[in-house]
Amino acid sequence: CTLLHFAAWGGHLDVIDVLGDTVAAQLADTCNDYGELPESTALARHFEHRCAGSGDLASQSLQVAAKCFQLRTGNQCAGADDLASLATGILETIRPSDGIVSIPPGADPIRLE
Repeated sequence: CTLLHFAAWGGHLDVIDVLGDTVAAQLADTCNDYGELPESTALARHFEHRCAGSGDLASQSLQVAAKCFQLRTGNQCAGADDLASLATGILETIRPSDGIVSIPPGADPIRLE
């Protein structure tokens, strides 16, 4: 894991700001041990908070996911909707018994209810 993954997991835009766009952009394209990009980590955390009813934390995590996506793609105008559009269509597995959700590239996790 990189510092950006930890910031993504914790929903810390302030840490991303401290890293600066150049360093954060370099880290934004790095996968963790599970093969997740920082934006995926933040998105997973968004869903955890949303399912737990923590709206503010869910929103914060979604903002971090969008920022990581912006850094990785170089598109500073990209937002949560763009991240969702990129993810449209391929929700691979949801296994409620063990709480594991696998969201591959191309899925539309933001629009899941």
